[in-house]
Amino acid sequence: MMKYSYLILILVVFSCKKKVEKPISLRNQIEELMLLKNYKIISKKRINDSIEFYKAENKYFTINGDFNIKRNKKTSWWTVKQKNKDKSLVIQYCIFGKDSFKNQIIFYDKTVIDTASSKFYSVKKDDNFLKVYFHSPVSNNYNFDNAFFGCRLIKQGTVIRKDSISFKDSNGSYYTTIDLKETKADEVGGFFSEITKGKPEKNKLSAGINTIYIFNEAIK
Repeated sequence: MMKYSYLILILVVFSCKKKVEKPISLRNQIEELMLLKNYKIISKKRINDSIEFYKAENKYFTINGDFNIKRNKKTSWWTVKQKNKDKSLVIQYCIFGKDSFKNQIIFYDKTVIDTASSKFYSVKKDDNFLKVYFHSPVSNNYNFDNAFFGCRLIKQGTVIRKDSISFKDSNGSYYTTIDLKETKADEVGGFFSEITKGKPEKNKLSAGINTIYIFNEAIK
């Protein structure tokens, strides 16, 4: 009789654990969230010889995006939506050699970007000026050290101007304008890097680099 009592107790404990199981967090568990093995594939659509567009879902989320079947990696933009809520996550993947890099990570509440958690850029032409904006998440564990934008202006496939723009202050947002009067450029490319230093802890210092690439984006 005692054995049966212990068995019932164990079953009750496991049952309780199952009930309090929580879904993966959109913000805190991105790596787990983006694993395709955690989803059931609904459809695959061939885009070209290298790319298939995936749609998948699980109990809590839907996911879709381009998959490079030759490189066996995600590429371009992927979107994760939380079921029954207005929360979503959009990630831009770039493949460098054998590695896949999360270039932009944007959290949305409906259509509003959660800037406290996101890293992204935007480019906009205004008359003869190009306005470039970068944003990175603000961390309480790191202090801003420096940031810069390595810029190249391109016209009809040829780089006609290179520049390096430094930012001395930061609150997570970086903004610059580039004069296009003389260049008449039709594309902009380059990379943004933010360097931070960890706050001192037990005589140890750590550093971090946050990078965002612009891949020859058309100037419109």
